[in-house]
Amino acid sequence: MVLVDMRKPAEYQAGHLPGAISLPMADLARRHREIPKAARVVLYCQCPLEEMGGVYNFLFDLGYKNHVVLEDGFDGWYRSRYPLVK
Repeated sequence: MVLVDMRKPAEYQAGHLPGAISLPMADLARRHREIPKAARVVLYCQCPLEEMGGVYNFLFDLGYKNHVVLEDGFDGWYRSRYPLVK
């Protein structure tokens, strides 16, 4: 499984899910090939779910069929007091 943090680099540096890679949403069109097509991919950010829906659809249209969106995003993870890497 690959976790993809789509927040800004400074937000990623301040704390991210263990093992997550940083791929800011603003860089997605240029860097989407860094997201594997073979592994299960979990996308997350600190944005409205609708915005992540656009990211999901963008990747789906490019042939990605292995990705999901973390429903409550980074905020839900943080509120649940799950571990973070800083």
